[in-house]
Amino acid sequence: MYIENIRMGKKEDDSNSQTRNYNVWEPEEDALLVCGMLHLVDTGKVVNGTFKSGAFQDLQKYMQERLPEFSKTANPHIKSKSRHKYFKKQYQAICEMRGDSCSGFDWDSERQCITAVESVFEDWVKFHPNTHGLINKPFPYLDQLARIFGKDQATAAAVDSLANVVEELEREEQMQ
Repeated sequence: MYIENIRMGKKEDDSNSQTRNYNVWEPEEDALLVCGMLHLVDTGKVVNGTFKSGAFQDLQKYMQERLPEFSKTANPHIKSKSRHKYFKKQYQAICEMRGDSCSGFDWDSERQCITAVESVFEDWVKFHPNTHGLINKPFPYLDQLARIFGKDQATAAAVDSLANVVEELEREEQMQ
């Protein structure tokens, strides 16, 4: 029964024997989703990482036209509970690890993944749980997602520490 449920996209919950539907995304669906999001950027439906009203429905239609067996819906599968958020979280976590303020992490262009000494990564994950499992995990869409989400990411050059902000405010108050 359990094997049969997995094949059907369901997983049994051992605590109460109910089944829950899990949507598994195939690699070709992921690739098409990224292409579709880039299409939305090119057509002006995504601006600075923000999806305009109706963009996710357009994305669903785009995917169904190119992959007729695609049965996932804009909401919740693409937008709120699944892939869009997954890609955005992973993109943000990888950008943070690659940022100027993070030492010990490298980007392996050939394998398209974050690399680090295990102890550095273990220390990082304690304070950044969204990065769990990203070490040495291929993430082939980083450059494409930079076009989609990149502009809503703060860069190290633009980030100011809280102490610097407070100090600047105190100086401004003294000048007045």
